[in-house]
Amino acid sequence: MPHDDNNSLISLINNTLHTLAKLIADLASLAISEAALAKQSMTSILLLLVFLLPLLMIFWFSVIGTCFIGLQWLSVSWQLSFLILSVFNLIILISVIYLLISLKNNLFFNATRRQLKKLLANGDNTPC
Repeated sequence: MPHDDNNSLISLINNTLHTLAKLIADLASLAISEAALAKQSMTSILLLLVFLLPLLMIFWFSVIGTCFIGLQWLSVSWQLSFLILSVFNLIILISVIYLLISLKNNLFFNATRRQLKKLLANGDNTPC
């Protein structure tokens, strides 16, 4: 009888290790597939941005030109019109720069770093 218990224990360990190895292989395969999909998506996004940016610039110049003509129609001098539109562009520029700087902070994995610090502070000094 003890021999049967050993065989069943060995069989259980063997099955568990096989299942664990299959799970790790499946997760690795999924990660590789998602990385390839992310690469393809990023390439498509960058290609579309190449077409989008000139169109966006043309649109912005059209808006500024329309505002300039509107200011001229309101009998504002062309010098003051340029000044008003330059200040408007500067405000938009500063706003976009502020948004970019605030989004930059999301690139440093702050939540992950906090979690790792919390784990290490609790005395679990094993490397991840």
